Amino acid sequence: AKLSYTDYQHKELETNGTPATRFLNQALDSRFEWVHMAWMGWRGTVGAQAGLTRFSAADLLNAGHAAIIPPTDSRNLAVFAVEEKRFGALKLDAGARLERVTRGPNASTPYSDPGSGTTPAKPEVVERSFNLFSWSGAAWWSLTPSYSTGVTYSVAQRAPATEELYSFGTHDATVTFDVGHAGLQRETAHNLEW
Repeated sequence: AKLSYTDYQHKELETNGTPATRFLNQALDSRFEWVHMAWMGWRGTVGAQAGLTRFSAADLLNAGHAAIIPPTDSRNLAVFAVEEKRFGALKLDAGARLERVTRGPNASTPYSDPGSGTTPAKPEVVERSFNLFSWSGAAWWSLTPSYSTGVTYSVAQRAPATEELYSFGTHDATVTFDVGHAGLQRETAHNLEW
């Protein structure tokens, strides 16, 4: 069992040195893993992971407003398995992860930056949930005790980050105007290695 807590913040200053924006990231993450006895020749680990994160970019000059990102609570819950089985010189590896991610912004926190006629529209501040499924499979052939060859194929899915969904405003540190899009969907990557 593993448990971790992160409490991070930093302040960004205006050009005159006045603190203007406070970025806050607080996260609690738990992970449980069980190494199981061999079953039909398969050995491996099954587990579960859960987490809660609060992220925001608050306006220090305009109390109660979001400088770039409103306070957003993210929750994730996942189950996973990683397994392997040997057939003489051939070894098979397989893994899978099923996950649910929810992003819940505080819709009552207004953005400080009103935008302008040329600025894209503010993102819709609504709760979003994503069902994710990632998996991988590999086959390895031992040519000698020191050399092997193999192939791996994996599919990885991720939910859009809080910043990608809900950002809106001038970000002085990067000299950008950040605009999120609450309609973004999950991202899927396919990887093949040999």
